[in-house]
Formats: sequence, structure tokens, C-alpha cells
Amino acid sequence: MKDGNLLPWLLILIGAMLMAAPMLFPLSVAVPPSYPWIPEGYYSKGEIDYVSPRTGKYYLICLPISENGVPITSVKVRFVDLDIEYPMYLKYAPIDYPAYDWYNFWVEFNIASPLQYYTNYTIEFYVTDGKGRTCTAISWVKFIPIEPLPVPEGYFTINGQEAYTDTVIFVTSPEITITFVPTKYAEYIKHVNVEVYMGDTLIGIITSQELAETAVLGKFQKQPDGTWQANYTLPGPGEYRLDGYIITEQRTLQLMSITLNNEAPPPSNRGIILQIAGAALTVAGAIMLIKKKAD
Repeated sequence: MKDGNLLPWLLILIGAMLMAAPMLFPLSVAVPPSYPWIPEGYYSKGEIDYVSPRTGKYYLICLPISENGVPITSVKVRFVDLDIEYPMYLKYAPIDYPAYDWYNFWVEFNIASPLQYYTNYTIEFYVTDGKGRTCTAISWVKFIPIEPLPVPEGYFTINGQEAYTDTVIFVTSPEITITFVPTKYAEYIKHVNVEVYMGDTLIGIITSQELAETAVLGKFQKQPDGTWQANYTLPGPGEYRLDGYIITEQRTLQLMSITLNNEAPPPSNRGIILQIAGAALTVAGAIMLIKKKAD
């Protein structure tokens, strides 16, 4: 091949390699400018018009980044105008990325004096890591009153048997069907959860949510008739506690806490009672006949 014909093919080859380079050799993830670090936008800012569905309280968040293997030891938020400081608490386990660890901290509170609605507050997030290094981020918030939503009502069933609080249900098979039947304000229900315990140990949760931090045992599915249903197989014979919750945008409501026994139920005394009643009636009848003959 002549040199003049070689050049176009060489250019085509180099061009193809350059186009494929980002896929063949991905660029490395940008490292934070320093540790710890609070990325812009990864903390509460602006009007706060939401509450935790678990507690019904307002909350603020801060998602700092730390050096791999160096934990975040403290996160605080300070209301600069009021000179009041609140400690923040780890909400979820940190996510381990190749270049850093990412944390999720919350603080929850009711709006009560000295905090007020419709007031702009300057706040400062203050983060400390395990090496004593710190970082801060300045923000502002305004709390907006939330109109309470209607509270849904309903009940759970286990294999068709209604289950409330302090109910004991016996099952003869480990396969169970759990149903939540809404009776009022069903349209406000976002999720249904049932926590399964053996003794005081949480085995996992049956849920309509995606919960990476908890062992998910089964999934609730909303049915065409408006009920929520899930199937679950108990891990073995024994006694379990099932706590059932419904979740709205503003709160979590517990509507079930039962003992589920996957063993043979205690023997019934109904037959004995019937036998005693039958014997009593027989004796009474015999006595009446004897008296009648005597008369």
C-alpha cells in the first residue's frame, strides 16, 4: 500500500480510538476538594414544608462526604440568628464509593418557641471527621405550616382473620397471606409495612417500599379493590410478633401488633363442655321421669 493510501486509514483508526476512549478508559471520579466536604445542594435550604412520616416532625438534612475509612464523628446545625445549636443524627449507614464515603444526617423537631413559622433563618452546618478535620456550609430555611391530612383507618388480616392489637393467631402452615383493608381515607395511604420479629429480634420487613438498609421479606401489592396484600413464608415453627403500619405523607400509624404462633393450637375444651352439659341434661331428664312415675 502506498504512503498516500495509508494516511487516510491511519486517521480513521486514530479517530475511532479517540471516540471509543471514554468507554474503554472511563475518567476517574472527581475527588472532593478536601475532607470532610458538604457538596452544594446536599443540605436543607429554602422553604421547609414537609415532615417526617415516622414522627410527624419537621426535619433538616445534611449529606457530608468523608475520606474512605475516616468516619464522620459529629454533625451539627446552628441557627445563627438565635445562637441555638442542634446535634444531627446518622439516618442511614454511609454509602461506600471508590473515592469517598457518603453520609446522611438528620435532625427532627417541632416548631415551637423560639422557632417560628414564616421566618427566614440563617443556618450553618458544621461537620467534624475522625481526624479532627472540619467543614461548614451556610444556608437558610423558612418553616411553612402544614395542613394536617385526614388520618386513614383500616385493619390487617392474617389468612382472612382480622388482626388488631394483642391478638393471638394460630396458623398450621408457615405460608401466610397478610392483607390490609382500608375503611376510610384510603387515598392518603402511601405504603404498608409489617415488621416481623422472633422474640425481640427483627427478622425483616414486608413492605411496599424499597428499603435497602433492611432485610425485605416480601412485597405488599395494592389490589384492584383497594386492599394491600402480601404473601410470606415463616422461617420455621415458633412464636412471632407482627407489627403492622400504614404510612402517609405526614405520619406512620401502627394498626397491628399480634402474636403469630406457627405451632399446634392448644386443645379445645369445647367438647368437654358439651359433654358436661349433655350429662347434666340427661340427669335432669332422668330425675323428672322418676318424679313423674312416683306421682
